Amino acid sequence: RDDAAGYGVLDAAAAVRGGPPRTGPGVRAEAPAPPASAGAPVGWIVAGGVAVLVVLGAVIGMRRRAAR
Repeated sequence: RDDAAGYGVLDAAAAVRGGPPRTGPGVRAEAPAPPASAGAPVGWIVAGGVAVLVVLGAVIGMRRRAAR
């Protein structure tokens, strides 16, 4: 048992890549991943806008057919 790490430390990167855990005195902490860019959700916003336009066009088309 270690006061700083408790009963053990999980090597999440090794768990994800499927390799053996890295242990020992030569193991250093890896740098954290960079934060996601601020423009990342723009694609989802554009896709949502396109979906709304497609649905709106379908509704208008159905109303025109029903009016005939």
